[in-house]
Amino acid sequence: MRHVVVRLVLLPLIILAAHGLGFAYAWYARPLHAVRNPNFAGGLDSVPLFDAYRSYWWGMLAGDLGVLPRSGLPLGAVLLDALGKSLGLLIPALVFSSILGVVIGRRAVDSRRGGIAPWLTVGAALGMAMPGVFIGSLAIAALFAYLIWGPGDPPLPLRGFGWDAHLILPLLVLCVRPAAQVAQITSGLLVAELGKPYLTAARSRGVAERDLINRHAFRPALAPLFQTIAGSFRLLIAELIVVEKLFDWPGLGHLLAQALIPSRISIAAESPYFLHMPLLAGLLACLAGMLVMADLLAGMAARGIDPRLRSSV
Repeated sequence: MRHVVVRLVLLPLIILAAHGLGFAYAWYARPLHAVRNPNFAGGLDSVPLFDAYRSYWWGMLAGDLGVLPRSGLPLGAVLLDALGKSLGLLIPALVFSSILGVVIGRRAVDSRRGGIAPWLTVGAALGMAMPGVFIGSLAIAALFAYLIWGPGDPPLPLRGFGWDAHLILPLLVLCVRPAAQVAQITSGLLVAELGKPYLTAARSRGVAERDLINRHAFRPALAPLFQTIAGSFRLLIAELIVVEKLFDWPGLGHLLAQALIPSRISIAAESPYFLHMPLLAGLLACLAGMLVMADLLAGMAARGIDPRLRSSV
């Protein structure tokens, strides 16, 4: 209960801090960027930061989160829509990468020798070393090659949004690094558990090797494994910005890229969302809330599985 209460108290504080930092960053960066790009239409703010933020807060308390430039869409509705589309990527990617990582990590454990298969060490190192932008670029390049030299259209769409085949490429790209991380940690936890005296005694009593891992070694490893999965969720959020931008998926990461990435040349017009203060503040608040909730749920799951954690609190 103490763990839950502390996280619930921290949740609004972290969200408020992220919201304020996002607003302040955009406020300070706008005049600096206007000097670099004369076509920047964001405008400069003569009102001090504290007064501007306080005025915006009064509007939020009245239910007005603001509207996006040019489109005139309400910011709250845009953030909710983008949040739903990002969660539609994040949750399946988290579930699939966690299951895949656990299965691979379990397969890589040699219970008789008490070691990890060499192929996992190499595969996990490669998976962790390749960022999402590299894997996604390779996938897009392969589909372009198929489009040019193949017998027909690519089997998967290259970019765009849709709850169909459009999900496959972003999900695969998102899953690579978390699955490698979970597999590596799973195998390490199982090997460490297999070396403990109680499992040596169970082996001497004739317990089958499969039962030795699945029934005895795996359960004590679940608590730290849930913490690893929470860490992989943070990794997924970091990859989300690149993946959504790369595959043109209209979620939080795509909006954040539009709010933070300037044009490549100073004479080009910026995105209307670039350094938009309410948008950037809202995006960082949403991402911060997702991170804290992931940590809260992982901690609750770990304490529910491992009674040693409950007794230590």
